[in-house]
Amino acid sequence: WSSDVCSSDLLDHTKADVLAVAGYIETQKKLFGTSSQDSHVIGSQTDDVATALHALNYSRTFVLYSSSADSVWPEAAWLGRMLPTGVGEATWKFKTLVGVVSDNLSGTAVNYAQSKKANVYIPIGGVDVTSEGVLASGEFIDVTRFIDWLQLTMESNIYSLLVNSQKIPFTNKGIAVIENAVRQTLQDGV
Repeated sequence: WSSDVCSSDLLDHTKADVLAVAGYIETQKKLFGTSSQDSHVIGSQTDDVATALHALNYSRTFVLYSSSADSVWPEAAWLGRMLPTGVGEATWKFKTLVGVVSDNLSGTAVNYAQSKKANVYIPIGGVDVTSEGVLASGEFIDVTRFIDWLQLTMESNIYSLLVNSQKIPFTNKGIAVIENAVRQTLQDGV
């Protein structure tokens, strides 16, 4: 973690602080969620944090527009709602957040946010839900979370094999042992 930015710096959601943390998170196998109540996120302006993160094609950071972002921190509600779910068990779209009031946004405002790969929390059919469940790059949050799980699990399974074996020979039989661990991990992912 950079000594220049600490978690208390994110309480006000300033663009500079968010960009600094997002830049760091891009170098890690982590996800970073932030929110913004800047009306430029849902408008045609391009000086907002969502536009900046999208332009950088950040693949580990998501932005959630909320008119009450600085008092409620809806990103924490969304993370709290989703991280307890098993990897691959849920998408981040259409989720109701506890303690967060949705925004009645026009279709145009939603389109502006989505074009910047920002998420919104809006009522649809009488239910308050998140939309779209994407990172600043446009990739779905659940896809990135799964890829991280797959890599970590694959590495762990192969390492466990290597550590708990006297020797895995560099032969067809030895390679098959590694291949079986790889295939099992992929099957677990399915």
